[in-house]
Amino acid sequence: MLAYLGRGRAELELGRLEDAEATFGEALYLEVPFRHPNPERHAELVQFVLDAKAEAYYWLLVSQVRARRFEAAVETFRRMTQQFPQGKDTHFGKLAVLTYGKALAGLGRYTEAGEAIQQVLDAAMRSEKVIPGYDIDPYGVSACKTLAEIAEQTTGFFPAPLQYRAGQGFIFKRELEKATWALKGVLAGARTERERQTWGPRALLDLAIAYERLGRLYEAALAYQGLYRMFPDDARADRALRLARQRYQELAERDRWFRALADEVTRDIQVRLSGIGAEKAKYNQAVEWQRQGRYADAARKFLEVQPEIQQGGKTIEVDFYGSALANAGYCFFLAAREASGALAEGYRQQAEQALHKAFTFGQQRGEPGAQAAAAYYLALMEASEERAAYEQALERLQAFQGPLAADRVYRDRALGLMVHCLLRLGRLAEAERTLQALRQDFPQSDEVASRAFQLGDAYAREAARHTDARDRAAALTALRGASRWLRLWLEGNPDASFEHRAWVGNLVFRSGDFKAAAAILEGAVRAGEAAELSPAQREALVLPYARLQLAICLHRAGQHERALEQLERAAAEFRAAGRDPQEEYLYASARSDALFALWQQRRDAARLQELKAAHEAYWQLLDRLEEDGWQALAVLYELPYPSYFVAKLEADARLLEIYLGLKQWRFVHNQIEQMLELGKLDDVVHTRTRGDVIGRIESEGAEGVTVRTARGETVVVAAEEVSGIERVPPELRQRFLQMQERARQEGGL
Repeated sequence: MLAYLGRGRAELELGRLEDAEATFGEALYLEVPFRHPNPERHAELVQFVLDAKAEAYYWLLVSQVRARRFEAAVETFRRMTQQFPQGKDTHFGKLAVLTYGKALAGLGRYTEAGEAIQQVLDAAMRSEKVIPGYDIDPYGVSACKTLAEIAEQTTGFFPAPLQYRAGQGFIFKRELEKATWALKGVLAGARTERERQTWGPRALLDLAIAYERLGRLYEAALAYQGLYRMFPDDARADRALRLARQRYQELAERDRWFRALADEVTRDIQVRLSGIGAEKAKYNQAVEWQRQGRYADAARKFLEVQPEIQQGGKTIEVDFYGSALANAGYCFFLAAREASGALAEGYRQQAEQALHKAFTFGQQRGEPGAQAAAAYYLALMEASEERAAYEQALERLQAFQGPLAADRVYRDRALGLMVHCLLRLGRLAEAERTLQALRQDFPQSDEVASRAFQLGDAYAREAARHTDARDRAAALTALRGASRWLRLWLEGNPDASFEHRAWVGNLVFRSGDFKAAAAILEGAVRAGEAAELSPAQREALVLPYARLQLAICLHRAGQHERALEQLERAAAEFRAAGRDPQEEYLYASARSDALFALWQQRRDAARLQELKAAHEAYWQLLDRLEEDGWQALAVLYELPYPSYFVAKLEADARLLEIYLGLKQWRFVHNQIEQMLELGKLDDVVHTRTRGDVIGRIESEGAEGVTVRTARGETVVVAAEEVSGIERVPPELRQRFLQMQERARQEGGL
């Protein structure tokens, strides 16, 4: 495999693109040449080959793009994602996405190219390896450079976020002239005011820096001026203002004409730092310190903002004063979390004072924004682990159901916090109704997914309590609640770990929704196969149990061959861990069910002995479980039989049906005859003092149960004497009689 990769890369470097494409294409068909006797070593070999194939796919894409075979490259990427669905998160997977973007651009599909590269950028911004001074990791730098290459191919502009990254890409490539062209296009590419406000200031700042590096100070100063004039409320505006004056002053030393421009900027600074501008400067500085984690400093700076100013002989209200108070309270709260002892308590007191002041100010001035911020932050403090005053927090948050119901800034977080408080108080039904309201009013809010997980987890813990108490009905209700909300959480978390997927899949499986469970468990198994499992996960056999549940879901969906394939792989994993799969109820029952269903479909005599052995293993395990063991499983899983009594009879019926297939007619006939004589196909009424009464139940009421015995006697068991009833389903009894008649006819008995 390494030889193929080395040769292909050499051909690529020599410009022999057709040969390189053929070499990398051949590498994709290589497999592990032998099976290593050590399972762990064999697994390492298999993973090595898979990793090498992922690299081969990447270099194949590169060779096709260099040869301008863009359609072929798009098809190659499609095949790669099918074979390695999680591969886009790996090293070569990310590089392949960027090369795929180039292929799409080569076909003129620039929008799709940008969307593909955006995936790499999104991951780069979430990475733990972000480059200091930037907001992306090294893969993000590669994505920016790719966007720069594509930008040169088109006369239009990308959307603002991608256009800015293209400008960054030119800077990374040290092509500063091209960077200035790309960064000028950011404002033109802004589709919404939010995009304009987010990316415009960054683009203008980078544009100014690029001009400085080119030695074009006048254009740099104009870019800085553009930033503070177009975006006066941006946190970078004050810095841009100072830099603009500095550049004009440098230019004025060479040419007196620039003095007027320097003086103009100086006047802008004086205006900005007087009146409303001065208060806004304080506010922006506080925001910057808050972003840097300097919470106590930020809180004190927020408190410096004045409620009103005197300007031109008039009193002018500062419209962001309420927000400044609320933010001061929140920053003191964050500072308290990082402090300890008396210092932390002091910060908490200052936080409450500022927030109460903000709320009162908002009420007096009719500013719902200040009220909403203060109410939410006060409730957040009350619901913190230090206070745990959940009832008090809920009472405060009720304002978002009344006078603050129109708020769109804090209300989603407030509803999410209500869910948290209700769950801490054990009020699941109310928490669910609140989460439904949150989901309806704010379907795109991040609060929906996080609170869905919290509610689903609470239902899962409740299901565990009911399971321990052997309350099957209550456990099933709780499991369905857990399934409903955790599936919603999983939909919003495509990068969920194997452990989370397996956990959610198990809960959905136990809730009885096998179709939904199949999709989740299939994803869990793929993730488990690709992940490096921890010792705890291997010891808990998380992957083989997920396979067992997936196999049952596949069988119930009619995919019996796939179910058997997963069962065999699970069996191998159990054996590798020193466990006998035949002792696992799910394995034994699922294998019997899948083989029996296949035999019913095809009547393949060659598989009948395999079915017989599998079902006998299940029958023996069922016998060893006894009533108590089966009941424990019945509470844990949604088993298809109402009782152990019926499960045993169903197992007997299937075994006899298999013997009919083996043409052992006399054995089947005699077995059923014996069961009839011994009353094993009759109902059973367990009594407290006089033993079991066996026969057909004719009636059951408040006074007791009437049974017709095999001898024709009528026995009435008083209600207080009855300790339990086992009924034979009529269709099951009829099935035995039909098998006996069939044995008689086919066997000529």
